[in-house]
Amino acid sequence: MIASLKSMFELGTSRLSKGTDVTRIDASARHDLGHLAFGEDGKVYRYVKFVDAIAYAAGHVCVLASATTWNVTNDKSGGSALAGLECAGIALAVQTANSFGWIQVAGIADVLVTGAAVIAGDRLVVDESADGAAREIVYTTYAAIQERNVGTALATIAAAGTGKVKLAGLL
Repeated sequence: MIASLKSMFELGTSRLSKGTDVTRIDASARHDLGHLAFGEDGKVYRYVKFVDAIAYAAGHVCVLASATTWNVTNDKSGGSALAGLECAGIALAVQTANSFGWIQVAGIADVLVTGAAVIAGDRLVVDESADGAAREIVYTTYAAIQERNVGTALATIAAAGTGKVKLAGLL
């Protein structure tokens, strides 16, 4: 047990303490950027810096905004998003530019979806034109957008609505 805890900390991971507020907004970093924390509910979170001044909301899809550090953005059209729009995780709170906090990277999350409604089983990817949103995958272009994978809808989600999605491949 002690050896496994030691290796978790060496890798920049930890278990969340009961009562930890993953929606907390920090003005300065309280953890190393990229730190992973495991919740008892099967959810995994990553500590990041939020950049760009687009209004964040819980459920927004965040993409990588730096090739060297864990900066993320929900601004895909005019912000700092890296080419390719690789999904970093899902915002859990109303963050502001240059604040620090947690994004969810594994487990079941509430995710904003644009375009037409999706049904359970639909695969979702980062929407390249709507800030903070995911959309249903178009299978004819699947090979070109595999890195934008967000997850799989677990229930019907109305157009421009937020619903339950099992996140995939974001660790």
